[in-house]
Amino acid sequence: MNTPQISIEEVLEAFSLEADASPATLQRYLHEYPQFSDELIDLSNEVFQFSLVEEGELLDTDKARMDSVLAQFRSAASRIAQNSLERLAPSKQRELSQALSVPRQVILAFVERGVIESTVPRHFLGRMSDLLQTSVEDIQAYLSQPPQRAVRYAKANDKPQEGGQVSFDQLLRDAGLSEERAAELLRDEL
Repeated sequence: MNTPQISIEEVLEAFSLEADASPATLQRYLHEYPQFSDELIDLSNEVFQFSLVEEGELLDTDKARMDSVLAQFRSAASRIAQNSLERLAPSKQRELSQALSVPRQVILAFVERGVIESTVPRHFLGRMSDLLQTSVEDIQAYLSQPPQRAVRYAKANDKPQEGGQVSFDQLLRDAGLSEERAAELLRDEL
C-alpha cells in the first residue's frame, strides 16, 4: 500500500501545532521525516527561542515601542479633549452650563483648567464627557495641564490676575451655588 507523500509545509505546520515542544517531540519528527531534518531543527530553534520569553514578559525594545505608541495615543486623546473644551464656543458653554445645571463660571473654569482635576467627582466628569462627546480620561488629561486663561473681549480697569487652580468644591462656592446644590454635585454618585 502506498502512503501519500506529505509536504514539508504540512510537516512543519503539524510540528508547530504540537502541544509538547520538547526534544522528544523533535526526535519523533526527525525519525518520521528525516528528509525534512534541517527545516524541523530550524523551526524547533525558533519555537524554543520564542518560548524563552515568558508570557507577559517583554523585551526592553518592545517596552520602548509600546511606551512610544502609548505616549502618542495620550497626546492625541489630550488634543481631542483640548479641542472639546478649549475651543468651546460661548453658545456651547451656555448649553453645557444649562445641561449640567451649573453657572457658566464653572464651565469657564474647566475651559481655563482652573479646577483641580482630582477634586471633580467622576460622575460629573462622566456627564460632561457625554455632553462633549469625549471620554472622562480625555477631560482628566486636559485638566491635568497647567491653567490657561481664556481670551476674553471685555474692558477692565485692572490688569488680569493669574488664576491658579481651585478645588471643585471651592469653585462651586465661588460660583454662588446653594449648599444643597453644591452637596448634590459633590456626591460620588447621583
